[in-house]
Amino acid sequence: MQLNMTTDYAIRALIYLAKDGGSVSTTEISKNMSIPQGYLHAILRRLRSTGMLSVQRGIKGGWRLVRDPAHVTLYEIINVMENTTNFHPVTFGEGEKEKYVYPRLQDVFLGIQNQIDDYLESVTIAQLANINKESEE
Repeated sequence: MQLNMTTDYAIRALIYLAKDGGSVSTTEISKNMSIPQGYLHAILRRLRSTGMLSVQRGIKGGWRLVRDPAHVTLYEIINVMENTTNFHPVTFGEGEKEKYVYPRLQDVFLGIQNQIDDYLESVTIAQLANINKESEE
């Protein structure tokens, strides 16, 4: 699996929003995370459609992470931005194994895919932003 830059930018923007904790302008995110502003706008709208973000217009407006960053995983973000986490085109479902010429190889690919998915599910935006709830209390 090779992530496209859109996904990389989405992850960076979410980390920035998680660290800030408030409303942040597109200009600020763009400048501090080296993301082209026009491109960032489209990415943030896409993330907003999933319920991860909200936006408020006006002088004190901006983008805000509305979900707890400890519950936003890389798996979820990659699926939103890439529509898949599959690293190989033959990692289809168990019921379709008989269509694959080398079922043992398919088992290996599925095992690798499961490990990738499990790992991506275990990494959160809070971890990447180095947010520790216990130290804030």
